[in-house]
Amino acid sequence: MVSIEKWNKTLFLKDKNKSGGLNWFLERIERSETLILDLVLQLKENNTFEFEVSGANFNFM
Repeated sequence: MVSIEKWNKTLFLKDKNKSGGLNWFLERIERSETLILDLVLQLKENNTFEFEVSGANFNFM
């Protein structure tokens, strides 16, 4: 599971202004989801997937 919240906070929150409401966030959530899915597909196509959870490393190749 990938948290969209961290992606949105890192990529977009600094750009938000007072007029940016729900639609502003929804557009950016959609962009983040697209980036995440593209990244996952690239990793899958290359048979490479690495991640770390609570200090434990996982590698799929």
